[in-house]
Amino acid sequence: MEKISNDRELLNQKNSRIQQKYFTEKEASAYIRLAPITLWRARKAGLISFRRFGGKLVYSLDDLTEFSERNKQVAFAVADIDQKELKIV
Repeated sequence: MEKISNDRELLNQKNSRIQQKYFTEKEASAYIRLAPITLWRARKAGLISFRRFGGKLVYSLDDLTEFSERNKQVAFAVADIDQKELKIV
């Protein structure tokens, strides 16, 4: 039982470290599928948070996720479509 408990604790620690991952500018732009210049513009406009560690600029996974969610756009809402106006060709 103690071994299972220790294994779970190690797994939780590993997951915690994964959640705290930091990305370089190149990694961040690839992760959220933006060109590096677009990510730079978003940073300069104050639209995305970043950190500096020893002069190195990094983005946290949480900040990238927040930025992505904030910029999510819905194509359309099905509830807004009037069924009488919907014509399938």
